[in-house]
Amino acid sequence: MTANMKKHAKILKIAIIFLAFLILLGAGFLAWRVFLKNKNSEPDNNKLTMAAASKIGEIATHKLLVQIRKPADNSEKSNGRYERGDVVLVAPADHGFSDAEKAGFLIIKMEITPKQAEILTLALQKDNGTEDPKQNPLRESIKRRKFYLDLAAIGISDDEEKGREIEDQVFKWDVLREKN
Repeated sequence: MTANMKKHAKILKIAIIFLAFLILLGAGFLAWRVFLKNKNSEPDNNKLTMAAASKIGEIATHKLLVQIRKPADNSEKSNGRYERGDVVLVAPADHGFSDAEKAGFLIIKMEITPKQAEILTLALQKDNGTEDPKQNPLRESIKRRKFYLDLAAIGISDDEEKGREIEDQVFKWDVLREKN
């Protein structure tokens, strides 16, 4: 092998190593972009519907602590209060509620996904038109909860306000409604 051929072989080795390095660098960059895209593509909980949230995660039985009493008044001050049918708390199916909670709230079991459980306790908000430095619209809370339990759909009359726990029935999420 001549000296010239050895020089070309050495250059070829360096070129192959450099090319392999570029391929690895490119693959790493693409993997990083995919990771960021998937991380940033998580849905905005404030825009999720119950139907969309039902497709995220596995369905499990949860207990819902629901406001059953109507607000004492309908004044402007009552906007920050729970309304009849509002889900106050979502707990695991084996959670034991206190006697006071059982006497003051409706407690039911419901089959929902973890994402549905998460969005059940969100406030109803509206965009206030301004943006923060990250270019996200700032939101203003309108009501304490975005979703409510349709009490009539589960057989509770409008005049019934006594708290209790319904233990013998598991409800589906189709009795939940979104507020306007």
